[in-house]
Amino acid sequence: MQNQKFENNASSKNEGNLKITFNSPILNSISELILYYNNELKILWANKAASESVSLTTDKLIGGYCYEIWHQRNAPCANCPVLKTIETRQSHEAEQTTPDGRVWKVKASPVKDNNDNIIGAVEFVLEITERKETEQKLIESEAKYRFLFENSPYAIILANLKGRVIDCNSATERLFGYRKDTIVGKTKNQLDIYPQEILLLLKDRFETIIKGGVISPIEVELLNVDGQKIWVSLQSSLIKFGNNIYVQTTYQDINERKTYENLIYEINLSFLKFTPDFQSNIKTLIQTVKKLSKAESVLYIRKRVQNGNKIYQIISSDDNNFNCNKEEFKKNYFTNETFELKQNIIQTFINLNETQYAKTDPFIIKYNIKGGFGRLIKSKDKFNSFICILKRENPAISHQEHLILSLVCGAIKVEEQRWQIQKNLKEQNIRLSEINKFKTNLLNRTSHELKTPLVSIKGFSDFLLTKFEEKYDNKTISILKEIKQGCLRLDNIVNSLLESSQLESGQLKLILKQGNLSKLIKSCLKEMQAVLELRNQSISLNIDNNLITTFDKQRIYEVFSNLLLNAINYTPPGGEIKIFSEVKSNFFIISIEDNGIGFSAEEKNQLFKQFGKIERYGQGWDVRIEGTGLGLYIAKKIIDLHEGNIWMASEGRNRGSKFYFSLPILKD
Repeated sequence: MQNQKFENNASSKNEGNLKITFNSPILNSISELILYYNNELKILWANKAASESVSLTTDKLIGGYCYEIWHQRNAPCANCPVLKTIETRQSHEAEQTTPDGRVWKVKASPVKDNNDNIIGAVEFVLEITERKETEQKLIESEAKYRFLFENSPYAIILANLKGRVIDCNSATERLFGYRKDTIVGKTKNQLDIYPQEILLLLKDRFETIIKGGVISPIEVELLNVDGQKIWVSLQSSLIKFGNNIYVQTTYQDINERKTYENLIYEINLSFLKFTPDFQSNIKTLIQTVKKLSKAESVLYIRKRVQNGNKIYQIISSDDNNFNCNKEEFKKNYFTNETFELKQNIIQTFINLNETQYAKTDPFIIKYNIKGGFGRLIKSKDKFNSFICILKRENPAISHQEHLILSLVCGAIKVEEQRWQIQKNLKEQNIRLSEINKFKTNLLNRTSHELKTPLVSIKGFSDFLLTKFEEKYDNKTISILKEIKQGCLRLDNIVNSLLESSQLESGQLKLILKQGNLSKLIKSCLKEMQAVLELRNQSISLNIDNNLITTFDKQRIYEVFSNLLLNAINYTPPGGEIKIFSEVKSNFFIISIEDNGIGFSAEEKNQLFKQFGKIERYGQGWDVRIEGTGLGLYIAKKIIDLHEGNIWMASEGRNRGSKFYFSLPILKD
């Protein structure tokens, strides 16, 4: 505060070269406390409100020190705004509480003379005790909920017991794209965010809640304002304000996580469709790319030699497959420039409709292409190939599209190598062996490449939560925890892919030791107890205490926990699970029985197959639906390695199921 002056005609004080005058009627008439201190924190002047507040006359107040008058201390506090202002030459604000319990908002500003020397500080003090008490009461009532409601990172819709929406937060508008005034006042049946096929499921859940029942979160696809499907995790609960009871439904956006899971699933599904036919496999891959990237067309172009001449083979996602010579390709197709650059980085093409190729390139003309992006795939024989994604707009490449392109280029490179090897192989069994080998290598490489960034993301999120949690607000902490949970889910998927790949290729080796299968089962049950209690499910155990045999403890634990977790997930809350053991034909047989939703005849055929996941959402059951479809496949492979067997029985829908696995009894 440069050259600060308080003018009046009553009294004055000279400090340095600055004249400061006080006791203005205006300053003495305002309710805010004003005090002037010198560099030693001694009060040189105070207005009438200040003296009345501390129950001292102005004469007795003048000459006292701020820490004596206000805080009854013998020395100043390090956080004193006046002290900090004098020390730093800058204004400071703070809230302070005096010994009598009153709360004050304090602002101190420096006072300087004409030579820019600090000669003291002016302090403005306002009592906010009553306001603080009111704020505290509001925080403890509906105001607290309103704050959390509006600042929640998740979409929240509040409905009355008749199902009519009475409020929604701003996150709801951001997630679905609808204005608040188009949501409030409607019932679920009138909201366009709910597809017709899940309305019955939501109705059943709503009725369960208002009757006091407990339901678990579900993951469903809803619709935004543009009609696009988005994945959300949906959870509902009762909330009470005074005498009024409402149903609060929270929607967590999991679209990105589901997109990545779907990406990994689709890419691996393409691998499963591979045949010895190279061109058929390339078509499968580029059609997968088109589906995932929502492109107009996807091209695969490969430089090769035919009858001593260089040609370019072009395969498109719409099943076009043709060759053109070097001159024709260079003249008519914009992608010819990528082969000249010889760089295997992602290349972006914009405003293709304004280039010379707009009149010659058949793909630009047919699909009205404006932009695209692609990547060169280098080959050891220098006959490189190129994959290009074409769009009607100039591209803004997302992380998902970047990952799609990287994964598929890796797959194509492996497929090209496999094809090159296949040409030189004569025996069909050798060809099939090489296909499986390269497919397994690709699964391993893809999974390991995903694991590296996952470790970093999880590590840094753990570090931020551990070291800086106190410095973050609730929203930031919630986001960090979601990042961590997302990493764990994706890590589980990657681990399943790796283990599936190892089992398929015969790389997984068992560590066989003698042990008690009964102890392993009881240990697993103990760890699952929290999940059982959360689902309000009961469990009965009827097994022999001494099931001594030879097995890989880690792998059999994985098998049993997978079967038990399936029983828990596919049994609604309040269900019952039973575990038995028996001896038959030199085998220990363990069974896990539930009274859950069971399996139809068609669903039974999907079990124990790779990626044989059975979809349950949107069918009216309160069950968990997460998973990759690899658990039972891995379990079967592990039991096969132990020379045992695994099977299941179910009498049909809503009649429960019973899973069995057997292990050879230890022989003397």
